[in-house]
Amino acid sequence: FKIGVDLYSLVVPAFKPTAIQLEAKTLCPVKLETRWICEDTGDYLAPQDVDLCVIYGGERVMMTKDEKKSFYKLDTPSIRVLGFQNKSFMKDWYNVRASYFAFPDDTQIRGSIKCFSALIIAMKDKNSILLASLTAQA
Repeated sequence: FKIGVDLYSLVVPAFKPTAIQLEAKTLCPVKLETRWICEDTGDYLAPQDVDLCVIYGGERVMMTKDEKKSFYKLDTPSIRVLGFQNKSFMKDWYNVRASYFAFPDDTQIRGSIKCFSALIIAMKDKNSILLASLTAQA
């Protein structure tokens, strides 16, 4: 069962911008470049010649760059309902980060507003809260 939902973050952390390295004499930005050198021959290696590995269970496991990128996208963006609990179950210290404001979106899936409203009314009548898992966009 699916409904269209959009999220709005009420609190977004501010980050310090990344530093830009400048040449000392001209104050022009410096272009950084990483090159790998073969231990045996001393030649520069092409990006496709460099293998990635992870030590797992005491052994080296080789992988491609595409396989490494796939680790960061384990699931599609979604909100999965885990269950419902009484409101008294939720304690103030359970919220470990800023909350999101969820609202229905009929442009994604038609009928989402009616379904979302019915869900909110039913939870209010039963004095319960929704427990969910959020997988945000990467």
